Amino acid sequence: MFKKTIWRLSLGILSLLPWSKLFSQTNFNFNCAKDTTLTGCVSACYTFNSIIPDLRVSSSSYIVNPLSTVPACFPVYIQPNGSGTPTNLTIDDRYSAVIDIGFNFPFFGSNYSQLVASTNGLLSFDISKANTFSHYGILSSGGTLSATTGTPLDLPSALYDRALIMGPYHDLNPAYTTSPTQKIQYTTVGTAPHRKWILSFYKVPLFLTACNSLIENTHQIVLYESTGIIEVFVFSKQICTGWNQGRAMIGIQNYNRDQAVMVNGRKASDAPWGTIGMNESWRFVPSAGASLFKRVELYNLAGNLLTTGTTTNLNNGSLRASFSNVCPPQGVTSYVVKSVYQKIDDPNTEIFGLDTLRVTNSIVSSVTATANPSSTDCLNNNGSITVNASNGTAPYQYSLNGGTFQSGNTFTGLAQNTYTIVVRDVNNCTFTTQATVSLQNNLALTTTADTSICNGASFTPNTISNASGFSWSPTTGLSNPSIATPLISPLNTTMFTLTATLGACTSTKNLTVTVVPGASTNAGSDAMIIAGDSYQIQSTATIG
Repeated sequence: MFKKTIWRLSLGILSLLPWSKLFSQTNFNFNCAKDTTLTGCVSACYTFNSIIPDLRVSSSSYIVNPLSTVPACFPVYIQPNGSGTPTNLTIDDRYSAVIDIGFNFPFFGSNYSQLVASTNGLLSFDISKANTFSHYGILSSGGTLSATTGTPLDLPSALYDRALIMGPYHDLNPAYTTSPTQKIQYTTVGTAPHRKWILSFYKVPLFLTACNSLIENTHQIVLYESTGIIEVFVFSKQICTGWNQGRAMIGIQNYNRDQAVMVNGRKASDAPWGTIGMNESWRFVPSAGASLFKRVELYNLAGNLLTTGTTTNLNNGSLRASFSNVCPPQGVTSYVVKSVYQKIDDPNTEIFGLDTLRVTNSIVSSVTATANPSSTDCLNNNGSITVNASNGTAPYQYSLNGGTFQSGNTFTGLAQNTYTIVVRDVNNCTFTTQATVSLQNNLALTTTADTSICNGASFTPNTISNASGFSWSPTTGLSNPSIATPLISPLNTTMFTLTATLGACTSTKNLTVTVVPGASTNAGSDAMIIAGDSYQIQSTATIG
């Protein structure tokens, strides 16, 4: 069973292992590392799952989701204040000069190789805006954008510029000197065809004199080569309610300004949002046309293929990859999930992501047991069951038929029955078994064998038994049907049944007495059968 799941960053964790160069240079990392801890009492093989993007051949439409469903997942490809190329954006509300991306990037059905960055947390693929004014308002007032009056304006809208990625869009002013370490810069990480172009805003102050001390505004926009994926990372974002009503927006808009996708809860019309250290991430995935997915595989850290996975479309821009019959050893084992796709603009090229799955197998050895019953006699409930436990971790405890657990492994004073025994070790691992206590009949009974007598004669059977009660049937022709040795004198041939009892035990014997017509005897009741039927003593009879 799965008891615990934690997510951590997958970057840099395999620096001494065969996959390390692939992780840092020639592949994408689509997910944070997934840490799974297995606990329980039964060692077995499991099915492990990983979420991977459902990449599509066309960027004419998008699906947006959190980069991970676990808030702790916040991958950092490069620190926003790390090395990069400055945009030289030092004037308020300006677009940068034209920036070469370094690869073709599909956006709403068109391919772009250049863009411009804005001081206000966005970029545009409309390079005609280079070195020109960049809008800052988020309110619609009289057919224009305003920062002080009007209604919050969501995307799409012709009041906003063309072909935009807002990540997030709010009014920043790098001309303020309140943040001496601020940066607006870009960089590229990875190698073709697995490059990421990253635009970083680091500690840029908010606009307005009353708000220029709010400098904890750090975020990134990431463009993935070969996939059309867009990611937005918000490290910190502060709110200035005196300007734009404190509102901000994460979303994308096409060149014609008639298509857009926004993040729920991060639209212009949503309530002001943002905190220091919020560390949230969003991924926009192209969702039109045929899937680019080809296969998903699970490897060990030596680079050996373990199994090929199956996928389930989650219909949200993601696929669930499943790997069955994975049998992790005790301790910590790392696996690599390799998801392979066709390059979005080249069907002859494969691209792939490598993501880490770490499994901690803490499953303890399962306890087992055997139950050895003894029989009980008919007089007393003196049966017993002795349980022998093994494996697991001693000391063990034992329960009979759902009763209280005890430290002793023997149950006594048991009647005939089938019992359920549960054994529990110190790890609360349990084992259930059954045992049957059978009835041991200790009643002894022998009596005279079948015999013949003359008409009118009688005899006394030789009955040997430790019984406490006797009952003969039928009773006709018996001197006393409730004793072991009645005088038997039937008028006709008769089969008598003797039932003997001793406590709960019973035993029966049949005795057939054949009456010979017309015979007389001088033997009287001398006819006798000795117990065990080993021999007979017959009377001497005269016929006629």
